Amino acid sequence: MRGDVVAVLSHIYCRQMSFKSGVITSRGIVDGVPLGKHLATMTTKDFDPKSPTKRIDDLMAGVSTACRTLGYTQEAAKFTRRCCFSMLDYYVLWDVKSVLNISPM
Repeated sequence: MRGDVVAVLSHIYCRQMSFKSGVITSRGIVDGVPLGKHLATMTTKDFDPKSPTKRIDDLMAGVSTACRTLGYTQEAAKFTRRCCFSMLDYYVLWDVKSVLNISPM
């Protein structure tokens, strides 16, 4: 395969994996009403974009999504650096005990 085809296919694959790893979160209370009661009182007409009640807009204001960042973006590099440094901090690579264990003496 040519390099440009591989780059395009890699971009498509990374984009798909980013969207598959998405997480949807919502607030537990929307306009002072618990989310369960809010959903229980909604009808199918409320989900229509042309609905005059705009109850779906209130619901969507309380919902947010997040996807994993693509591998070549600044956000992905920042996340990777944070993970790397946290693992170094957790496993304490250069403490005195490991230096004594690694040294040939």
